[in-house]
Amino acid sequence: MSSEPIIELRHIHYSIALPDGERRAILDDVSLAIEPGTINCIMGTSGSGKTTLLRLMAGLIRPESGEVLIFGRDITALREPELNKIRREMGFVFQYSALFDSLSVGQNIGFALDRQRRPRAEIDSIVANLLGELGLSGLENKRPSELSGGMKKRVAMARALASNPKIVLYDEPDSGLDPVMTRVIDELILQMRDEKKTTNVVVSHNVHSIWRIADRVMMLHEGQMVADGAPREVEKLDVPVLRQFLEGRSDGPILVR
Repeated sequence: MSSEPIIELRHIHYSIALPDGERRAILDDVSLAIEPGTINCIMGTSGSGKTTLLRLMAGLIRPESGEVLIFGRDITALREPELNKIRREMGFVFQYSALFDSLSVGQNIGFALDRQRRPRAEIDSIVANLLGELGLSGLENKRPSELSGGMKKRVAMARALASNPKIVLYDEPDSGLDPVMTRVIDELILQMRDEKKTTNVVVSHNVHSIWRIADRVMMLHEGQMVADGAPREVEKLDVPVLRQFLEGRSDGPILVR
């Protein structure tokens, strides 16, 4: 693997305004570097800042301070046209698929390609190939409302992969899925990494899924990185919040709200 990170966050601070006028820190001095061709899983409880990290990587929000480098460029300093050029090298799988109900499966997958004015025959070929790879052949004309939860997830993956991105960001890819379909999605993430050489960032709270797919595991707690390393390294760490999370205990430093 290359030693040059494809994604790098440097000293990121991000907060939100509260109704009383105060601000709450979501990310507090977070830094990380991600190497190409790897699967990097970010875990933590709800509200720990996981999805915020993904949104920063995609340029959907900007930090109050710090740098977000994608392919070596700080995207926090880019205007929208330049940022869009970088986004074309990225795919985003949203937590609840976020498919367009008014469009067919094929139209959903080819949506970004159509906006790039690709030839129709090329788009149709890409859509058909992706559906075949993801076990959904022949569903081009179906509507999202006709699909199961697992099918919707795979269509969302196909849409994210349609432009042949170098980076794929997954927000809770197993949300709402049963254990069997969760394993299917895990295996597809591994397959896409191996076949398409993608760099992957996966936000999840599913420990079993993370340990199946991750090259690297990170844990966020109260806006700070409290664990980072290969799964075999992380599972040995004596960090109280990490131990409580991995063991699924209600007692410990993570407050149950």
